Amino acid sequence: MDDVAFSGEQQVSAFLARCGKLLIDGKQVAAVSGATFDVINPATEQVIARVAHGEKADVDLAVIAARKAFDGGPWVRMAPAERAKLIYKLGEAIDRHADELALIETLDNGKPLKAARNIDIPSSAEKLRYYAGWATKLHGTTADVSLPGDWHAYTLREPVGVAALIVPWNFPLMMAVSKIAPALAAGCTVILKPAEQTPLTALRLGELIQDIGFPPGVINIVTGNLKRVTLELGGKSPVIVFPDANLEQTIEGVSRFIFTNAGQVCAAGSRLYAHKKVFDRIVEGVAARAQKLKVGPGIDATTEMGPLVSQEQLDRVTGYLQSGREAGASVVTGGKRFGQSGYFVEPTILADTTVDMAVRREEIFGPVLCAATFDDDSLDAIAAEANNTTYGLSAYVWTQNLGVAHKMAKRLKSGFIRINGGGLDNALPFGGYKQSGWGRENAREGVETFTEVKSVIIGL
Repeated sequence: MDDVAFSGEQQVSAFLARCGKLLIDGKQVAAVSGATFDVINPATEQVIARVAHGEKADVDLAVIAARKAFDGGPWVRMAPAERAKLIYKLGEAIDRHADELALIETLDNGKPLKAARNIDIPSSAEKLRYYAGWATKLHGTTADVSLPGDWHAYTLREPVGVAALIVPWNFPLMMAVSKIAPALAAGCTVILKPAEQTPLTALRLGELIQDIGFPPGVINIVTGNLKRVTLELGGKSPVIVFPDANLEQTIEGVSRFIFTNAGQVCAAGSRLYAHKKVFDRIVEGVAARAQKLKVGPGIDATTEMGPLVSQEQLDRVTGYLQSGREAGASVVTGGKRFGQSGYFVEPTILADTTVDMAVRREEIFGPVLCAATFDDDSLDAIAAEANNTTYGLSAYVWTQNLGVAHKMAKRLKSGFIRINGGGLDNALPFGGYKQSGWGRENAREGVETFTEVKSVIIGL
C-alpha cells in the first residue's frame, strides 16, 4: 500500500490481519471445518488475506439463524420504521468508513481507488438510504369483487422469508448492498454469499452490521461455500451510432461504457454498430482514448484502468482475443496482456468482426470492443442486427433525432436503453430480457421481489 497516501491504510492493515471469519447468528465464527482460502490482490498476484472456507455445515447454521430471526426473533416484530432506521444507519456507517472500504475494494478487486471511492462506496451508501424509505411504503390494496353478496377483499404484501443472496466480483460491495437493502426493507432475513475472488468488503460490512446493532441472524455472511459452476446472466450490449450523433460525446461515452472497470461490467457496451459515415471517426477516437488510458494498480492515483480480477479471467479474455484474431478480426489497438505481472490486459478494439465470431456473440467480460459498420437506413433492420443475440440486458443509442431515439427504444429487446449516455439510478428498474436474467432490481420492483402477495376475502 506504499503507492498512495491514504487515510484508511492503518484501519485496512488491521482489518486484513483480523478478517476471515463468517458472520452467523450475530457472531464472527470460523468455518466448521476450520478450512480457509487465500484472497489475491489481482494487481500483484500476492496473497493479502485468508478467509474462512464455508461449506454445507456452515450454510446450514446460517439458515437456522436466519430462519429463527425471521420466524420468532425481534426482526419480524419490529415496526417498519424501526427497520428503516437500521438500514439507514448502515448506509451512514458506509459513508463514515468510505476511505477504508474503498481501499479494501481496490486491493481485493483491482479497480482504481478513485473509482471505488467516488462511485462504488457512495453508491452503496445511497442504495441503503433509498431502500430504507421503502420499508414504510410496502402495502396491500383493497379490491371490488363481482361475487354475489357482501364481501370485503384485500391483499397483504409480506416478506418471502429467508433470502439467499449470491453476488459477483465485479462490484463487490455495490452488488452485496443491492441485494441486502431491498431484502431487509421487505422484512426478510438474509444469507449473503460474496464471490470467492472478492469477499473482503462483505466481511467488513459484516463488522459494521454488528456495530450498528442488527438483531442476530438477520444478516449472515458465508464465504466460499459453492462448488465451481457457471451462471451466465450478463450481456453483450449493442452500441448503435447514427450519423447525426454528437461525435465527441459519443466517443467519450463509447469509451467509458467498455473500458470502465476493465470491461468487467454486465451492461458493458461491447458491440459497436456505427453508420459507415462516422464509423472511422468513432473507431479512431475510441482507439486514441484507449491508447492514452493509464493501466496499472488501482492504488496508484494516476491509474485509469486496473487489472482483471483473477488469473482465470485473464485467461478467458486473452483466449477470446486469440480466437478473434484467428477468426479474422483485425486489432485496431491493444489485443494482448499488459505487463509481466498482475492480471492486466490492454484496452482493445477489434474491427472487421462478423456475427459468426465468438468475440461478437459471446460475453468476454473484459475491455474489448467489437466493432462493425452498417449502411442500412431501416430501423427495423438495424434493430434486428442489434437484437441478434441471446442476451438483452442493455443497449446504447447515439443520435440527435428524437424520433429515431424513441423508435429504436421500442424496437430494441433490452431491459435498459440508454440514449446519448445516462447511468443507473435507484428509481429505475434494472434487469434483462432473454438470457440476461429474470426479474428486476432497483425501484419498487426491486423490493417487491422479496415479497409475496396474499389475497384475503371476507363475507360480511
